[in-house]
Amino acid sequence: ILARVWLAGVIAVWGYTLFSWLRTRALLSTAVRKGSIREGWWWESDRIPTAFVFGVIRPRVYVPAGLEGENLRWVRIHEESHIELGHSRCKLIYFLIMGVHWFNPAARLLAERLDRDCELYCDQTVARNWDRSRRARYGELLLRLAAGGKGKPSTALFSQKQRLEERLTAMMNGKTYGK
Repeated sequence: ILARVWLAGVIAVWGYTLFSWLRTRALLSTAVRKGSIREGWWWESDRIPTAFVFGVIRPRVYVPAGLEGENLRWVRIHEESHIELGHSRCKLIYFLIMGVHWFNPAARLLAERLDRDCELYCDQTVARNWDRSRRARYGELLLRLAAGGKGKPSTALFSQKQRLEERLTAMMNGKTYGK
């Protein structure tokens, strides 16, 4: 009976992950490609509250509509760092592992730690040689994106408050992290 409970958990976790991936893919179907060969490509959508990378084989940077200037540049550097470092492939592997180890709290903690370290390293990549005032402006951008960009709250602001606070503190203090 334990094997059946375990298998039901695996199917539930992987099923939910697949459902979420398909829902996000549908949400991004109206995204518009922006950029050029020289500056790189990204996709813009008015249906997303924050920027992220989506895809494993051909990961793409998606940004909310309305980002421009230095804010767009900073977001693109951060998200392109995820692509260069292969974070999409790492996350695919840990989603597969999380499905098999859905019952194990240590696996959940390791997955959260991996996600945390990926974000901290990419923030560090963006703000590596900046002065404090420029880091503060980047921090304001992160807060605005966490709030949904246009003032409407996103889940990131509520469920990830501590992680966002840690990212801002590490960035303002110039703390360094490994790849």
